Amino acid sequence: MSERKIALVSGANKSIGFEVVRSLARLGMIVYLGSRDEAAGEQAADSLKAEGEVHPVRLDITDRTTMEPVVQRIGESHGKLHVLVNNAGVASGGMDALTADLEVVKRIFETNVWGAMTLTQLVAPLLRAARRGW
Repeated sequence: MSERKIALVSGANKSIGFEVVRSLARLGMIVYLGSRDEAAGEQAADSLKAEGEVHPVRLDITDRTTMEPVVQRIGESHGKLHVLVNNAGVASGGMDALTADLEVVKRIFETNVWGAMTLTQLVAPLLRAARRGW
């Protein structure tokens, strides 16, 4: 088991998530870079090689079947998780309750609420095992 801190960041192949991964890797953490698009995740992780240890993982927070293998991999490799950054999310500006497309609202809710809650619950045992999650 590793003595270094272990982190998982969802929605991390670009933008804020990517920069979070960069920062955590620079702190010496082993970082799992979650991305819906496997190729985009691999490319992002490859571009961060000089920053530290970054592992791309396919992770779609609207699809539990992609979350479970990631959690299992982290558990088998490290037995714990210190940091979870639920960064993945979707937005749609300018919506109001009277005219919003309900399918768009459903997608936003499934991603930003249910997806984040599901991932959090799945990794909770690993966070507890770390005893000092960040």
